[in-house]
Amino acid sequence: MINNNGRYVWNNNYNQRQESQNNSLLEEARTLTGEWEGSMVYEYTDDSTKKRVSDQFKANMKFFQYNSSANSLGGNGVEVDTNAKGDQQTLAFSWYVNTDGNIYIKYTKSGNVFVLDSKSDKNGFHLGYEKEKGYDTFFGTAFSTNTTDVLRFDLARQQPASAKATNSLTRAANQATFGAAKKNDFAKYSTDAVNRLHVR
Repeated sequence: MINNNGRYVWNNNYNQRQESQNNSLLEEARTLTGEWEGSMVYEYTDDSTKKRVSDQFKANMKFFQYNSSANSLGGNGVEVDTNAKGDQQTLAFSWYVNTDGNIYIKYTKSGNVFVLDSKSDKNGFHLGYEKEKGYDTFFGTAFSTNTTDVLRFDLARQQPASAKATNSLTRAANQATFGAAKKNDFAKYSTDAVNRLHVR
């Protein structure tokens, strides 16, 4: 959601019961639902030095739709970050797909809200089937709406543990994709990042 000042804000009108019959938005939410794992770079301003720093770590993100409803445009989730030493932090979050296709993620503990722009090919995201790899990927950039923090991520869908679930890395039968990002430029942001975890 964008307010009158043109800034992204967490949609306070959103609630757990919000559902939609918009096929494209529903497919985007369904495609996001599941487990993703890969690398993440978190850029922020250090409290003590006031300088911009970047941390890199392995991230595992699980997205769940509210009430397990296939018609829900949002839900909650859990992220587990692991650094090179094996230190971990677990973060709870909520998420939703906005009417413009943007994805919003709000971390429970810090209250930080991040938006993923569905229309930007430079600083947006790609979600879904990646033809070159033959499975679903989720990569791009997320900008905080209430801080100067930036998240850059390069994730791949993980196979379901349940034997009853599909054994394919591709959830969408029609190999759907969302977001305008065409090139994964994660590598250039990870060069100067330090492998550590920052509490957020």
